Amino acid sequence: MERENNKHQFEVLQQTQHEYAKRNIHYMGITITIIVAFFIMLFVGSFPVSLPTVRVMGFFFFISLFEFLILLLDSFVLSPPFHNRPLILWLIKIGVIALLAPFQHFLERGVIDLLSSKKLIEARTKFSIKKWWLGLKKQPETRDEGLEKETAVL
Repeated sequence: MERENNKHQFEVLQQTQHEYAKRNIHYMGITITIIVAFFIMLFVGSFPVSLPTVRVMGFFFFISLFEFLILLLDSFVLSPPFHNRPLILWLIKIGVIALLAPFQHFLERGVIDLLSSKKLIEARTKFSIKKWWLGLKKQPETRDEGLEKETAVL
């Protein structure tokens, strides 16, 4: 009987660990997706694109970023103590979202202004990978400071 009980507890523990691993993979996938979306937004913003395109990309990026933050807050901070109290959980999340909304709009406006300005395009031309690569391949200049052809320099 005790062996069956231990076997059942071991199976429950394995199932719980499998669920945690699956949840962590989902969180990692969301994180990678948000980071890739940010770099795509910066890459597309370095080219002359229409302002509505930049605004839509920025809107979806920041909505997904802050919703992910709310998801993490809900899963790891709020859910354990308030699991069976949906009204309190709902009110706390409304308060947190109300505090984060102005910050989200501030960041969104700043990034959209940066992407829609010419600064990013100018920065892209200054920091071109092609120019950097050509600078690395450039041969060092030889010094001819009045030395004869057959003089050894140590």
